[in-house]
Amino acid sequence: MGKVSIYGFGLIKNGVKFDFPFQESISSMLPVTDKVFYNYGPCEDSTLDVLKSFPSEKLVICEKSWDDNRTDGGHILSDMTNYALNSLRSALNPITDKDAWAIYLQSDEIFHENDLELLKSDIQKANDNGNDALKFRYLHFWQSHNKIAVNKKWYPHEVRAIKVFQKDGANIESWGDAQGFRNFHSPMYTETTIYHYGHVREEKAYEEKMDRMRQYYHPKEGFEKFVRKWKKKDENTITLNFYGTHPKVMKERMDRLGGIFSKKNQDAVAIFSKDKVSAEFKSLVKAEKVFINENPENCLKVNLDYSKIDNFLGKTKVPKGMFSKLAIPWEKEFYWKMKLYEHGIGTK
Repeated sequence: MGKVSIYGFGLIKNGVKFDFPFQESISSMLPVTDKVFYNYGPCEDSTLDVLKSFPSEKLVICEKSWDDNRTDGGHILSDMTNYALNSLRSALNPITDKDAWAIYLQSDEIFHENDLELLKSDIQKANDNGNDALKFRYLHFWQSHNKIAVNKKWYPHEVRAIKVFQKDGANIESWGDAQGFRNFHSPMYTETTIYHYGHVREEKAYEEKMDRMRQYYHPKEGFEKFVRKWKKKDENTITLNFYGTHPKVMKERMDRLGGIFSKKNQDAVAIFSKDKVSAEFKSLVKAEKVFINENPENCLKVNLDYSKIDNFLGKTKVPKGMFSKLAIPWEKEFYWKMKLYEHGIGTK
């Protein structure tokens, strides 16, 4: 297999009106892509001006009218996603660009700059191994930049990078409501994480956006009942603390909307684990003093090990991973971070 080339694609309509972090989403893709193809649905706001603020050699605006009268389960979103994807394919050559890959971010999904080298490396690895898709982990921020949703409603992994051209000609495409893709044969999992901020935005814009999205999913007949069920699921959302670092592109937005971008250092933290805690992990803990398997007085103490008994007794609410049956358990050190966040301790 040859050296991969990486492109990006996405979609937006009324991004400013509905307060989507689409500018941040595009910015998080640009460092690893040769070019990004973005479906723009004609808007009632300044979304097009924002898109045009990006260099034209890096962002291709693919204008396409959206049929806002559709109420077929959100399928308009996959159709518009595929319009951007097919625009990308049309710009490439199936023979000379046989090792081309495309990453897809919805307009409220963002890469962390710390993950970009891993992203590039894993795409190359997937290509070398004959894989044709990458599945990413998700952090779903819910009503706060410092809370993540983990119950069964929230998908733990999704395909967000695909090989542009398939050998059998049955190219990968978005489907359903554009949550995922189909026609891939051999996906590979990556620890690269998608930061999903779709449910953290200015309140009025959020309500208008949710109302518009629900209309894409259900016709007028029975719509009120559909909305009640949707809202009930939202009310039952289970969240955990998150005090890790956010993508740098989110700093200005978080300053506007609120949330802790970087947690202050604790005075002292004692952490306990049966497994060896590396010096690298110790250095990530936001505390002036960090003790490993020591028991000094007057400092926060956190047991990093997973315990069914602690979960049963309510001593911790941090599960091994997201509650979905499809979820792969969190990596050990990410689980450790979640245990620290539960106690209000941040990481770098």
